Amino acid sequence: MAQVFKVNSDRSYAFNIDIEKDFFNKSFGQQLDTLKKVKEFCGNAKSSYVGAKRRPVMACVKEWIKLNKPTKFYCSWKTETEFYKDDSVQIFYEE
Repeated sequence: MAQVFKVNSDRSYAFNIDIEKDFFNKSFGQQLDTLKKVKEFCGNAKSSYVGAKRRPVMACVKEWIKLNKPTKFYCSWKTETEFYKDDSVQIFYEE
């Protein structure tokens, strides 16, 4: 498993779990099996919130991962635009 950090036009992702790295490039119907794996992981994992006030969300997520060193993690959020930005995002992880 390798860490994946991806920014798409509508969603951004950071993960290190056993799923296809390019699942977000597939159509929704082709993503269903992967989304089931993500839901299962998130249901069994611990969760925390990554604060991103006045900073880019991806940079804050990477910093949180570097500080907490989870063995597995998954985080997804609406991609920032000129008019929209999250102040925090939820991350699911295993130690």
